[in-house]
Amino acid sequence: LTKELEARLETCAYKQFEPRKVVCDGRIQSRGFQLRSYFVTVDAAESSPADALTRQDMAVSSPADQTRARAPGLPIAASFEEGVRLALDELPEERDEGCPGVGFIIKHHGATADYVVLVWWANENELLTRVFVTDPQTGRWRRANDESFCVWDLEIMWRERNHYIRTMLGGKSDVAQYLDETPT
Repeated sequence: LTKELEARLETCAYKQFEPRKVVCDGRIQSRGFQLRSYFVTVDAAESSPADALTRQDMAVSSPADQTRARAPGLPIAASFEEGVRLALDELPEERDEGCPGVGFIIKHHGATADYVVLVWWANENELLTRVFVTDPQTGRWRRANDESFCVWDLEIMWRERNHYIRTMLGGKSDVAQYLDETPT
């Protein structure tokens, strides 16, 4: 490495990776698609988006923080409803022959924002993806601009990829098996 690059790398203060809680919390059906649903959280105390947890303990200094703070008693699930709705609107109305109508959705409660990652299989072996995020200025859901999925979401994608290969591309395409078994 050049001395300049080494100097820049020394100034990077990345946080050490910590695993996050990942819960498969059911299935969502929309437009003829069946999607496995996951919840990922930075907060180890949260076990599902349906937990009636509040964010009253968070410092509220911006509109986004106010949204993330949530009203007392507002379930986490309610905070993801709009993001999930926007994501599901992205599913195609019609599927072609190479689209089995299966995929997954990730609701990710992150450290600085909430994310919804919609992923579905198409063209036999391709993973189409849409990402939605809470805007840091307004706290409202919007389509991602420069944001994307992260290392924790990639962990789910890797499991789903291996599961798809085994159940759909392993010689016999078995949509029921793909849906009924949760990837490990």
